[in-house]
Amino acid sequence: MPKLIYCFAAILLCSCIAIVLWRGQAQGQPKQDGPQPVNCVEWNKEVRPRGYGYMHVVKLNNQCNTSQRCDVSTNSNPEKQTVELPPKGSREVIAHISSPAREFTASVNCRASQP
Repeated sequence: MPKLIYCFAAILLCSCIAIVLWRGQAQGQPKQDGPQPVNCVEWNKEVRPRGYGYMHVVKLNNQCNTSQRCDVSTNSNPEKQTVELPPKGSREVIAHISSPAREFTASVNCRASQP
């Protein structure tokens, strides 16, 4: 019986070590070339009634001291729109002009502009 307990403990210990090593490798991300994503661009979405539908708007506000380039897409318009934001500037992206939907989801990915 004690041999069985030691065997079980060894298997459990090896399993835990393997999981810790695997998670450590999964969390490590390879370095990417080019500008890195930024956190200083705030954005929100807005739905505005228009005629018989709704206009989907994504508002971007750059809090950075550098220009930013943002890719914006929505579930109502999955085609990516790229927007240049000046330092401390803001822009509105019209994703859909006459949508029947009152709600939408947006995806915004920003990075520093290349000089």
